[in-house]
Amino acid sequence: MIKISISSKQNVNESKIKNAVLKTLQSNKVENAEISIMIVDKKQMAKYAGKYYKKDKREHPVLAFPNKEVKPNFVFPPNTSQHLGEIVLVGDKDDKLAHWASHATLHLLGIHHD
Repeated sequence: MIKISISSKQNVNESKIKNAVLKTLQSNKVENAEISIMIVDKKQMAKYAGKYYKKDKREHPVLAFPNKEVKPNFVFPPNTSQHLGEIVLVGDKDDKLAHWASHATLHLLGIHHD
């Protein structure tokens, strides 16, 4: 079972965001996982970025905090739920939020880019 929790004070389409994360997990053959997502305003995101990304001063549309790095091709034990981590998003456009939620999910799975 996949559990995706979203906390937001913004008016966003939570089902669109959840579906993007769900598709990303399913395409990576993850069947049992939990992810927490928080949608914040720019001011709050700047606080998180300043706290956790001190050397990187640019604006961030998304931050991902993995519970632990999962190696590619990792097979989760059957019938167990793995808490992959937390995602923090900023914005109010559902398409962008869904895109960045999917992107951050890949990071939680240990899939990174240059």
